[in-house]
Amino acid sequence: MKTTNYATTAEQQYGDVLELLADHGYEPALRDIGSGCFVISIKPVYDYGVLIADKDGPLFEQRSEQTGWTVGFYSPEADITDALIAYAETDNCSAEVVLRILERIKRESVPVKKRRVAE
Repeated sequence: MKTTNYATTAEQQYGDVLELLADHGYEPALRDIGSGCFVISIKPVYDYGVLIADKDGPLFEQRSEQTGWTVGFYSPEADITDALIAYAETDNCSAEVVLRILERIKRESVPVKKRRVAE
């Protein structure tokens, strides 16, 4: 019986997404959300947590089973299960669409905290 290290498999299957996000200044990482299920998390954007998953749930072990993407921004002040600020989903499975969705949500839906500007 052959066993598989799902974290390694996920890195291989979703490496193009991780690389594309890193190339655009994000800090993506695979995150185990329990029972061997993974999503992609990104270092906070404007202090909001970001999770990227399959449209139908956690990332599939085999990318060929993927049904699309869901990108969600979560409030840092609350439990992630009830703190969704904005999200988008698509049937498109390309890495590039994740980046486009992420940028669109940042631009249109996520409130940017006011920052003090030097005089």
